[in-house]
Amino acid sequence: MNAVKHILMTVCTGIVLWLMTLVGGLAWAMFSTPGSRQRTEALWGAVYFETSPSKNGVLMQFGLENMRSVLLLLLACLAACAAISLIAKACIKGHAAMCKPKRITR
Repeated sequence: MNAVKHILMTVCTGIVLWLMTLVGGLAWAMFSTPGSRQRTEALWGAVYFETSPSKNGVLMQFGLENMRSVLLLLLACLAACAAISLIAKACIKGHAAMCKPKRITR
């Protein structure tokens, strides 16, 4: 049961990191679009932000563009979280073994 909990926490952390990356890329694309009739892509084409003039001002559109990049980002986030959790688990296990009092036998 502990392994299932560990895997579930790693996957949830990876998905949250992925969503934060997509929102950050969208915010970067939004703030780096200088004027109307502009299209800015971020994160290797995963997200885009586009502006175009309309009767009432400026029309803004944003969304996901290249699904291959989106899925590769998800896999990279999951791999990074899995690697970090395995390293942390090994460090905790090694630290516990080092701090364990040794028995002196006569």
